[in-house]
Amino acid sequence: MSISVCVAGLIAEGRIPQGQAAEADRLYARHLAGLSRDMPMMAAASLASDRTIAGLKAQLSRKKYLAGLAVQSRARILADMAGFDGGRAEGPIDPRAGPAFLAASDRASYSNVDGRMRAVRARAHGMMNEILARHSTNLLGKVRKPAELAEIVRELFQAGSSGSLSARELADAWRQTAEMLRQRFNAAGGDIGKLEDWGLPQYHDPRLVRQAGYDAWRAAIKDRLDRSRILDVETGRPLDDAEFEDALRETFERIRSDGWSNRDPGVQGQSILANRRGESRFLVFKGADDWMEYQSQFGAATAFDAMMGHIDGMARDIAMLEILGPNPNATLGWLKDVIKKSAQTDAAPDSKAVNRAEAAHKQMDRLINEITGASQRPENRELALWFSSYRSIQTSAKLGSAMLSAVTDLAFGATTRAINGLPVSHMLGDYLKLFKPGSIEDQKLAVRLGLIADEWSSRTAAQGRYLGEELTGETSRRLAEGVMRVSGLARWTQAGRWAHGMQLMGAITDARTKRFSDLDKGFAGMLERYGIDGDAWDAIRKTPVEIDRGVEWIFPKNVADQALGDRLMEMAAREADFAVPTPDVATRAKINSVAPRGTLHGEIIKSAALFKMFGISVIVQHAHRAMVRAGSQRLKYAGGLLIGSTVMGAVSIWLGDIAKGRDPRNAYDIPFLNDRTGELERNPGFWGQALLQGGGFGIFGDFLKSADGRAGSLPETISGPVIGDFSKLINIRSERDALKFVRGQIPGGTLWYLRTAFDRAVADQIQEEIDPNYRQAWRRMDQWADEQGTDYWWAPGDALPERAPEFSNIAGDGR
Repeated sequence: MSISVCVAGLIAEGRIPQGQAAEADRLYARHLAGLSRDMPMMAAASLASDRTIAGLKAQLSRKKYLAGLAVQSRARILADMAGFDGGRAEGPIDPRAGPAFLAASDRASYSNVDGRMRAVRARAHGMMNEILARHSTNLLGKVRKPAELAEIVRELFQAGSSGSLSARELADAWRQTAEMLRQRFNAAGGDIGKLEDWGLPQYHDPRLVRQAGYDAWRAAIKDRLDRSRILDVETGRPLDDAEFEDALRETFERIRSDGWSNRDPGVQGQSILANRRGESRFLVFKGADDWMEYQSQFGAATAFDAMMGHIDGMARDIAMLEILGPNPNATLGWLKDVIKKSAQTDAAPDSKAVNRAEAAHKQMDRLINEITGASQRPENRELALWFSSYRSIQTSAKLGSAMLSAVTDLAFGATTRAINGLPVSHMLGDYLKLFKPGSIEDQKLAVRLGLIADEWSSRTAAQGRYLGEELTGETSRRLAEGVMRVSGLARWTQAGRWAHGMQLMGAITDARTKRFSDLDKGFAGMLERYGIDGDAWDAIRKTPVEIDRGVEWIFPKNVADQALGDRLMEMAAREADFAVPTPDVATRAKINSVAPRGTLHGEIIKSAALFKMFGISVIVQHAHRAMVRAGSQRLKYAGGLLIGSTVMGAVSIWLGDIAKGRDPRNAYDIPFLNDRTGELERNPGFWGQALLQGGGFGIFGDFLKSADGRAGSLPETISGPVIGDFSKLINIRSERDALKFVRGQIPGGTLWYLRTAFDRAVADQIQEEIDPNYRQAWRRMDQWADEQGTDYWWAPGDALPERAPEFSNIAGDGR
């Protein structure tokens, strides 16, 4: 039986829109097939007709709703662009306003996708800070307290099943977090239905599913699914056997092909983002054990990984919807056209608007690829995996002392605080309070304040400062992660970001009694950069405070206007990027566009940039911030940063000297002149080296003074450790060369508090046995130290140190 016989009449009555006849037939057939199994045909046909009409009306209503959201989003975007960089009375639209909707710019006071994504993550982390604190990974890269985590999973699938009050409370925290994300996704135009006892999201590794094949995958999952809760999306009825088998096959193909099985080549935007996540909630597992067993075979490593992955994915999608509307791809295409039209119609005879518009288009493409993860998809996965794994091993072998370089964060933090009107005097204490062992309550407070728990939620947050990429290869990743943690760098990085954010939130709380016009000029300027004017400040001031251990705080999550609370969290995350320099999305996008993953030239470029990402981040971010400041403020910012980072670079050099068994080098080293021979030399002096060290490029400082300053040559250092190691390997000519090469590949071998003891107790002894010229090699080391104006307090070949470090050497030993 078909509904087509009465379609014309229904269209005439206005009950079915024009052009919906085919869709009406399809829906009618779906409803009739299910209903006819339970009732007489005439009754089933009547009810199927009613449900078809209701379904068509719901589809039309949703299309109108999404169209309305798209119109609102575009109107807001046009208004925001008009105010970019203070606004313009005439002339074309500034093309830089387009990329600012994707990544933060000091010229744009409006929100962007990257910032909003981090704000949503911050809200989610704050709601489940106990889970993050208890079950983040340990030094070996494994989730803490796995048995307790399994109890949480059981509680999620069946409340009360674990018998643990703690597991029940933590499971409730996850449910509330997931529900907040669902509601916010739907409020932005999404369509995810509420599923009771949903449990946890499923993650499928396409490679594992593809390798297993359909029969093995089906056998592993079929009996673990709850058929009674797997419903037809359109009819709301359980699937029969044939429909279930068809759905399983379609799901397998979608997973195996990474979503390409239901896409037509050359057709873009087949499923708008607002509708997408509702399509993916097909599989429902019977219980916790079924979910965990499937995940161990084909999905996420642990429930903690599944939670963090769900938060990150939902945060990204929510941000895209809220900033760009229900169909972000369409909005970006429209935005490019708006910018291009404005540029092409510029009446100025010498206009450069077209070229600037083209540059903005390319930047937007790079940014959206970085945000969505498209730039992380390698052209050749095996090639990308090999290079990335090797870079991870190099990280574990060569960055054990990076913690000593990270003290320069104090200079960047001080500069960022100073220009934002925040107190600087207690900065070191703020760091140490969150860095020291036993500070878990302060750390949880930071997360509840809306400060993202990067190092708790992500396994690769700290090393991302130096590599600018997500590490791959399980063993190599764990080696790199472990070294970053035992060296203290991971905790130092997170402590610095939290310390800055807490100082910012504390300043907001303390200033709540003041009107906007009475605020410190730098503090008010910071607020204005993020679009927080006097009215918004008054709304923030009205937020009820919470008390934590006797201290009052304004929590962004409690701000009545959700968008305003998000803006505070966006501000905290963005300013932390400056206080603790970390590659932001714009920096990563630039590098990944020049060095695409899985290409030979891309991987070589990434390898050359290894350990230089920190310096690149400093230049890109702080240079941009300096340039947008006016007149004398630009010079003041740049000068203050230069002085502060150079001073802390000097401290870093001195700490590095001590860690290598040398006295702190002489601060009175004369630039470009050998103060002993009076001859000119390639020598920027100690403070020239400190300048490079403070800017993140200390690896080059020694080469400006001595070609033998470090383990390799200057060209090798420029080309990166991967190419450098290959060069050393093929140029091994003696046992000493082989020992030096092997010594440089030991994971953790450069840990700042162990390296000298290891060298003296192990490496020196081995060299003495295998290298007949070992004394000559040690003399060269003494000579290099002498060139640097220092001496060894624990000399090569000595089993024990002769003395303590001589700190008076800093002052030139009395000269």
